[in-house]
Amino acid sequence: MLFALKVDNVAKDWNGKRLFEHASLQVSMGERVALIGRNGVGKTSFLDGLIGRTTFDEGVITRGVPLNEWGWVEQQIHVDQDMTLFDFVHSAHQKLSQLKAQMAHMQQRLEMGVNDQQVVDEYLKQMDTYADMGGYEYERSVEVALKRLGLNASLFSVPYAQLSGGQKTRAQFAKLSILQPQFLLLDEPTNHLDAEMLQWLESWLISYPGSILFVSHDRHFIDAVANTTYELTPAGTKAYKGGYTAFRAAKDMELRTQQSLYHKQQQERKALLEAIQRYKQWYERAHHAASERDPVAKKKHKNMPRVLWQRNAH
Repeated sequence: MLFALKVDNVAKDWNGKRLFEHASLQVSMGERVALIGRNGVGKTSFLDGLIGRTTFDEGVITRGVPLNEWGWVEQQIHVDQDMTLFDFVHSAHQKLSQLKAQMAHMQQRLEMGVNDQQVVDEYLKQMDTYADMGGYEYERSVEVALKRLGLNASLFSVPYAQLSGGQKTRAQFAKLSILQPQFLLLDEPTNHLDAEMLQWLESWLISYPGSILFVSHDRHFIDAVANTTYELTPAGTKAYKGGYTAFRAAKDMELRTQQSLYHKQQQERKALLEAIQRYKQWYERAHHAASERDPVAKKKHKNMPRVLWQRNAH
C-alpha cells in the first residue's frame, strides 16, 4: 500500500533532555491515524518536526505527499493582528488573496482622494483579473464554508486574533474545507468545540478522501475517526489497530501478559532456589555419610581439634 508519510527512528532533544527516541510511524494513503501519549512526551514537537518547523536530532522522514499538499490545524498559529476572519479563510487561495489585498489598497487610495488615472486604470485592471480568476465565486464559497461552521456574517470583519478559541478552530477547518489538501495534520482539533461542531468534524473527517494524522485526548473522537492509533513514549512508538478502545484493550492485554510472565518468572526463580537448596542439603548429607563410612577421614576429623590445639600451643 502506498504511504502518505513514513517516519523512521526519529528522536528529539529539548533543553538538553531527550523527549523521545526510536519513534517510527507510517500513514498510508487514505488512512486516519491518531497519535496519543502522556502530557509532556513531545507530541506537538513530533508534529512540528513533520512539517519542518523544528528538526529531529535523529531519524528520517519520507513524505509520500509533498509538504505543499499538507494542511494543518494547530492550537496556536501566528496571524497578522489586523487580518479579519473572512480574509483568513480567503487566504486559502494565495493568488486570489494577494490580488484582493492589492485591490483593497488601491481602493483605499482612491477613497482618500487620490485622483490619478493610472491608479484608476490599475484598479480596474485588477478587478478584471480577479473576476477572470473566479474571485467573486470564490468569495461566495468562503462565505458558505464559514456559515457551515457556524460563523455568521457578523463575524466576517472581526480580526482573527479577537475570536474565541472555538471560533479560531472553526475558522481553520473552514479554510481546510476549501483547500482540500491531500494530507491533514491536526493538533487537538476538538479543543473548544461544542457537541454539534464535534459531530460535524467527525463526519467530515470520516468522509475525507485524503490521509489524516491527528493528536487528541478525546477518546470518543479517536474511536470515531481513527483507523490506527500510535502511542508515543520516551522509548518510541507502537501501533495499535483501531481507535482508543482497541488501544486500551490491547494495552490491558499487554499488562496482563507482562504480569503473568513476571509471576511465571518468579515461580521459576523460587523453584530454582528451592532446587539449589535441596541439592546443597543433599550434598552435605552425602558428604557427612561418606565421612562416616571412611575410617581415615573419620579419624582425621576426630583428631582435628587436637591438632589445632597443638599448633596453637606452639
